[in-house]
Amino acid sequence: MASLPYRFGAFQLDPATRTLLRDGVATTLPPKALDLIVYLIERRDRAVGRDELIAAVWGRVDITDNALGQVVLQARRALDDGGEGGQRSIVTVPRFGYRWAAPVTIEAPPVKSGEPVAEVPPPIGTPVADAAAAGETVSAAPVAVAASEPAIPRPSRRWLWLLLAAALPLGLAALVLGWRSLQHPAGAAAAAVVVLPVAVDAPPDSAWVRLGVMDLVAQRLRAAGQAVVPSDNIVGLVARFTDANGVLDADALSAAAGAAPVVDASARQLGERWQVVLQTRGRSARGEGDDADVIVAARLAADRLALALGLQPPGADDASGSDRLLQQVRAAILSEQLDLAHRLLLEAGADARAQPEVRFRLAEIDFRAGRLDEAQQALTAQLGDGGADEPVLHARILNTLANIAYQRNQPGQVEDYSEQALRWLGDHDDPEETGRALVGRASARTMLDRYDAALADYAQARIAFTAAGDRRALARIDTYTALLDINRDRPAEALPPLRDAVERLRTYDAVVEELHGRVGIVMAELAMLDAAAALGQCARLDELAERVSDPRRRHYAGVVCVEALLANGKLGEAGARLRRIREQAAVPEASLVHQSEFQLHRMAAELAWAIGDARGAADEAGVALALPAAYDSAGARARTLLLAGRAQRALGRADAAAEIAAAARRLVTDAPDESDPRVYTALVAAEQALAQGDLAAADAAFTESAWAADDSRVPANVLAAAQTQASWLIERGELERAGIVVGRVARWATRSYEAALLQAQLYRALDQQLPWQEALRQAVALAGERVIPPRLRSPRPSLHLDDTSANADQTTH
Repeated sequence: MASLPYRFGAFQLDPATRTLLRDGVATTLPPKALDLIVYLIERRDRAVGRDELIAAVWGRVDITDNALGQVVLQARRALDDGGEGGQRSIVTVPRFGYRWAAPVTIEAPPVKSGEPVAEVPPPIGTPVADAAAAGETVSAAPVAVAASEPAIPRPSRRWLWLLLAAALPLGLAALVLGWRSLQHPAGAAAAAVVVLPVAVDAPPDSAWVRLGVMDLVAQRLRAAGQAVVPSDNIVGLVARFTDANGVLDADALSAAAGAAPVVDASARQLGERWQVVLQTRGRSARGEGDDADVIVAARLAADRLALALGLQPPGADDASGSDRLLQQVRAAILSEQLDLAHRLLLEAGADARAQPEVRFRLAEIDFRAGRLDEAQQALTAQLGDGGADEPVLHARILNTLANIAYQRNQPGQVEDYSEQALRWLGDHDDPEETGRALVGRASARTMLDRYDAALADYAQARIAFTAAGDRRALARIDTYTALLDINRDRPAEALPPLRDAVERLRTYDAVVEELHGRVGIVMAELAMLDAAAALGQCARLDELAERVSDPRRRHYAGVVCVEALLANGKLGEAGARLRRIREQAAVPEASLVHQSEFQLHRMAAELAWAIGDARGAADEAGVALALPAAYDSAGARARTLLLAGRAQRALGRADAAAEIAAAARRLVTDAPDESDPRVYTALVAAEQALAQGDLAAADAAFTESAWAADDSRVPANVLAAAQTQASWLIERGELERAGIVVGRVARWATRSYEAALLQAQLYRALDQQLPWQEALRQAVALAGERVIPPRLRSPRPSLHLDDTSANADQTTH
């Protein structure tokens, strides 16, 4: 049935004839603008994400947010919306998309005598629609269905979709993604098994057999159709569940891995021959292999175990020197001995190094060690000379190239490589590699602020890794989605799942992933104004940084801990850590370095400002701002502009401060829908207006900053917006207004030095003795090495203290 005309205000929109009338007169507007208006009206019960709008209006997803913004602007102009009267019809939902706000009436067609009346369904999410969906009786009146108020959004509906996506039946996932291995050959899902490290009875030079043969057996069983917990999961769990006496609790390990059957493995060297024995616990399935080559013996044992489990082993393969080499390398990688793996590959003969799998492993080790240029060159060459014709290997190369592009802040390349990998995988039997490709594409879409599409990819990746029995990867996905929430200025939502995810990663000894998760926790805790909790993560971050081989990640973790130290007033320790970071050897260029380089200079500027060095603050902030915009977020850049402006004015450089204010205006123009940069660019404008004596402009800018902070719902933003405004109002004697501003941050005064200081400033101005004393004590307790302004440390002349301990407590500050 064709859509009926909609009426809102002076407008009538007919989707069937594609006409928009204003007071009965046709209005001209571009086709895509009309499509956008229709789509928003038809979904007026909820906010619509940018990615969804792009897909609906253009029919594809490779459209930039700028293009969408232009169409929104065209639609608003046609509707006379968004000017001085504000956004009455198309309302921006910051960092998400748009929603329709104007009341809408659906015009019913004329009813001819004797004809039935067609019921016009209300939007999904209205009470009538929900009742109908639930099977309830709904009275249908033969009149136009009108909405006198905008439909109330149903926030749970979006999350319901995500839950449904994550809970897709495995049969449907197999149909969509072509994973034949998700099903047991007989039709029943195969339970995942745990293959334990091999108990080796052989000379020390065969130590690699412990993990290398374990991984080989897992691969062989997986190829026969048996679900097997990935080897990297097992290695991490073994470290977690082995006691001080070297005794492994296999039952606890199996439970943590989400599996039941456990395969014990042993390998003995008897003269010139090897004997490999595999035995399942409780199921009496057994497989033995005997051969002069341990690889052949392990394959025989694995295939015989597969037969005992009722599976069909894969075809026989001839063992080669490269097979032994690859399992030795795999064992070294699993045990985080990248130098050993690299040496083994370099010492191999030319024939072995020419093998496609060996070439890939060498490049992969370069990538893991942070040698991005070498890895990219080798992988690109392998694709170019036909050295990766096997589809799954081709996909693995593409996924690694996507990882390199991610490190270099190239989201378009990441998305392209990931999509190529998915095409190469096609209907091939590799949910693990498919999951990697989906995570890569999700990461790219997160970098491009296409959050809905990223969440959809993460949901599909969750299905893939569940099928692969990879709980470590599932913990990674939980980490990534929580970091995505932090990126969307939702730290309160991100923290509980992120804390849970990093503890699960710790169980698996997933060092790199845990490090990134804990960096996210520090950032979220700082945003929530819990500086002590943020600093509490840094001891573990230091432990993790010592264990990662990539210097970029050590740099990254170190810089975020400098910020935590500064937030706790530990200025000397922050300065010492900054110096150590700068003394470290230069690391290869990559996006993590870009991010931490910007943050490094920003932290140096914050430190200089905290110790009263305005020149140092101006210089360091200037270096940070001279770096390309892609090195950090618009919000971080806006905060740096605010600090730079303050430092320049403190140095009496009015022209430089004015240039910074102009740069802030340009920044917010480039990111009009993001509340985070708007908070700080409005503060830049307010402080610049104060310096120029334009009090009305300052007041308006302060109000704009407060609105943006409230819009973001991030405590750190709310506090930043309140600080300068409250101080200014107190100086002007507008104590009632100041009390309202300070009241907005009062709840954080017990854990935030700045919030406590504002309380003390207000109560002192109000001549309230006991509240001033208490606020001052709280500020002193949180100050660390920061100097409390002398004026705040003394009462106003009208105050007569009975207890002078407040001043005594501050003598060290």
